[in-house]
Amino acid sequence: MKYLLFGLLSIAFISCSQDLSNNETEKSSKTLTESVNNESTQTAEPFAVLELFTSEGCSDCPAAEAVLNEIALDAWADREYIYALSFHVDYWNKLGWKDEFSKSEYSERQRGYRKAFENEVLYTPQMIVNGTDEFVGSDTAKIDSAIKNALSQQPKFYFTITPNADWTEITVDPIKNAPKITNSRIDYE
Repeated sequence: MKYLLFGLLSIAFISCSQDLSNNETEKSSKTLTESVNNESTQTAEPFAVLELFTSEGCSDCPAAEAVLNEIALDAWADREYIYALSFHVDYWNKLGWKDEFSKSEYSERQRGYRKAFENEVLYTPQMIVNGTDEFVGSDTAKIDSAIKNALSQQPKFYFTITPNADWTEITVDPIKNAPKITNSRIDYE
């Protein structure tokens, strides 16, 4: 898991074309913002953010996690702007198996998507692509279609991705024409 997060963060840094050290984050962000504002011909690359809601207590989740890992490795090798994130929910912990990676914040994030998509139930493995498409996380046909769709749409904003000191969390900072986030969904203007 730690290596997957490291790989994903590395992809993010390559896609943003920045070298962000802990001491230079604010300075680099300001410089990039000025660069974006001064160069009107510069465009953002299309990207796909995959969010997998999973649990160690879910018997169907290993297949979805394997699919997500394969996508992340292929994206890394092909230098594609695909960001694979895994969120271990905690509501499975009540059934006897404690997932050491689970957090209540991840379950709340998924509940926000349930409300936004007007779903009746929470389920794992659930995958969300760019905050707009949701389906069973091991459905490779739907995943491929959603990624293809996401990569065909020109983004309307730039962003930076910065890890915390121990590389366990990231911060995404929009720079230009940032989207509005409504009910855990990304709405582009």
